[in-house]
Amino acid sequence: IETLRYASLLHDTGKVDIPSEILTKTAKLTPEEYDIIKKHPVKGAEILRPLQILRPAIPIILHHHDKYDGSGYYKAASNDIPLGARIIAVADVYDALTTDRPYRKAFSTMKARQEIIDNSGSHFDPKIVTAFCDIFPYLETENQFASSKLLELNH
Repeated sequence: IETLRYASLLHDTGKVDIPSEILTKTAKLTPEEYDIIKKHPVKGAEILRPLQILRPAIPIILHHHDKYDGSGYYKAASNDIPLGARIIAVADVYDALTTDRPYRKAFSTMKARQEIIDNSGSHFDPKIVTAFCDIFPYLETENQFASSKLLELNH
């Protein structure tokens, strides 16, 4: 659990080496720009590898953009992708979809959930998607609680 926690917090560390004009670009990335983005898991692993305590998290960080069907960044598939990376893949996409981006507005939580379900078995491990759907009501409750607390703070 601790390794998964470290990996989840640090999985995008390699983005510190990506030019900000690529990270904040509102238009579609060129193939060259996308190739640069795809290097962030390796760069993150290189940055974190000297820290002994983080070494078990390196495989998770390296594979968090691999897809269950083998079509991801580094072509690992199914159970060849570390379990932690398969978990982070779902959490990371949910977070990305429900957050405003320079190139699009955030999806509703229900639309993001459906997008993850629609990609079960291709992008995502079906067992992880099932677990995600099982906890989704708790995420919704937590989001509503957080939103109400923010509203209270703003008034």
